[in-house]
Amino acid sequence: MNPILASGLTLIEVLFSLMVLSLTLLGLEAMELTAWHSNLNAYYLSQVEQQIDNLQEILRFFAGSGKADQQIQLWEQETRLILPQAAIKLSGEYPFYHLRLTWGEVHKGSCEIKREEHSGCVQEEIKG
Repeated sequence: MNPILASGLTLIEVLFSLMVLSLTLLGLEAMELTAWHSNLNAYYLSQVEQQIDNLQEILRFFAGSGKADQQIQLWEQETRLILPQAAIKLSGEYPFYHLRLTWGEVHKGSCEIKREEHSGCVQEEIKG
């Protein structure tokens, strides 16, 4: 056997190793992107829950007073700053309210959380 042919790496082996490395790095980037999307959705959901709790406190504290409407308007402004494309519909009278809060690109008829689009909808019955 000729010793010159048996030593070293061939160009095909190097190219194959680079291809395996690039596919591995691409898979890691896809996992990182998926984790980022999941974290953003979890952030939005936690903000929604916190805003609903804030609204319940406003409705309980200002029930029957003239300041309730002003506080609800401030709450709506804050919610629109926190959530992208927030749409808020609060209906009812003291002590029972119905809240529909949507954010992101939610279709008007649906009320589902779409993980890939960072959007969702929450419908909640609130007792003031």
